[in-house]
Amino acid sequence: MIRVEKERRVAADLEEVRSFAGNFFEIARWHPSVSEVRRQEDTRGTSRLLLLADGAELLERRLDNAKVAGLYTYTIVRGPMPVNDYTSTFEIAEDDGGVFIKWSGQFLSTTTDEEATKMISGIYEDGLQSIQEHFK
Repeated sequence: MIRVEKERRVAADLEEVRSFAGNFFEIARWHPSVSEVRRQEDTRGTSRLLLLADGAELLERRLDNAKVAGLYTYTIVRGPMPVNDYTSTFEIAEDDGGVFIKWSGQFLSTTTDEEATKMISGIYEDGLQSIQEHFK
């Protein structure tokens, strides 16, 4: 398994950051690669269909019970990503003097480990950078 972890600290109020970026279904609000999100519910749980800026679609299923604000774990069901067995956690928590945001994932590569790691790292970095810039 490959593991990628990216984090940022934001000088902002915890509840403001959670309100802006902590909802599983509002990633289009802050991630530059996501144009739209469609919520889906079925017998297997809650999912989000991400319509990406390049026209691709990515279906992700939430794995946790949604009881903690600003914290969720999900898996990729289908999409253009070069990974299998992908599980990721997005977390917003209080930190000394601000907010700590961590986005981590683990997966198997369907291409080279380097290529998959670079792609996932870039997705995480782009999203975290966008959140950080919003609160400057």
